[in-house]
Amino acid sequence: MNAPGTPPDPITPADVAAGMPAGAVIFADSDPTCVQSAAKTYTCTLSRPPAPEIPDSWALGRVS
Repeated sequence: MNAPGTPPDPITPADVAAGMPAGAVIFADSDPTCVQSAAKTYTCTLSRPPAPEIPDSWALGRVS
């Protein structure tokens, strides 16, 4: 909640949810839903677990 006379925060829970898959591929297809729980704190829930991370060496064809 904003203090009286303070403009609203331009970052919405929908912005945060959209930014999760855009910021980390492990959140692709996880359908995050976020709520604002404090001034600049968001709590997000995923409909599916995140994808497992793949080491860079695998992506480059070098498996150790």
